[in-house]
Amino acid sequence: MVCAQLDQTIETLLPEYMQNWVNEHAAKFKRFGLKDADAKRLALLPLRATLPDIAAISSSTECDMGKAADAFYRVTETFQIGRLEHLALQLDTDDYFDGLAQQRALDTIYSARNAITVAALTANQSEPKVAIDDWIDRNKTRIARVKTRISELTGGGNLTVSRLTVAAGLLTDLVG
Repeated sequence: MVCAQLDQTIETLLPEYMQNWVNEHAAKFKRFGLKDADAKRLALLPLRATLPDIAAISSSTECDMGKAADAFYRVTETFQIGRLEHLALQLDTDDYFDGLAQQRALDTIYSARNAITVAALTANQSEPKVAIDDWIDRNKTRIARVKTRISELTGGGNLTVSRLTVAAGLLTDLVG
């Protein structure tokens, strides 16, 4: 029920860069002949996969869904989770175990995002931007180090499953 409610309002909760992404993809689907509503619904599909995580964050922090979603997407943007996910999904994982390791690393990244969001909202029940900014300020030295290291690991187009796994572990260390 909660996810169904959020599903109806997800587009209004997205940060501007994600709304732009959705609009670009919807326009592409419309060029293939889909009606506006169908194109938009299809473009939003990947983002709907985040609804259970947002609902869990809302439940564990006792924040309303809008606040949890706002904080979730702020953490996603701050730590460039979308970029990491995109790079990870571009990896060649012909080997069965590489594919398992890739998925495990992505799961770790998603768990770290959720844990960071919960930590920020739990420590500061104000508006999501303030809560996230406050959490980042309190952890700025560690965050700077982690962001630099992740950039080194993922830059230059040479991401591997092992580098992705290390990057995922670094994000987890921020809340560990």
